[in-house]
Amino acid sequence: MVTRSTLAALLLTLLCWFGIYIIHATESALLFFQIRSQQELIQYDRDIGSLQKKIARLESPTTAPASHHRRQQIKARDGRRAG
Repeated sequence: MVTRSTLAALLLTLLCWFGIYIIHATESALLFFQIRSQQELIQYDRDIGSLQKKIARLESPTTAPASHHRRQQIKARDGRRAG
């Protein structure tokens, strides 16, 4: 028997339970923030990939030949009208 007082034993028990609760709450909060950070990182990676695809699509030369081809058609049409 460590203590002879019932009150001291109860207080020591409550202190131990409170310490366990604090450790649990701290671990839960830290785990929440860690998982949230990982989810944000995954979402940022998806956003970056999506934006890179959009940039590549906008920078692709597929629009330039079409407009170049259209200009050639207009020049040919205007040349036929003049001649």
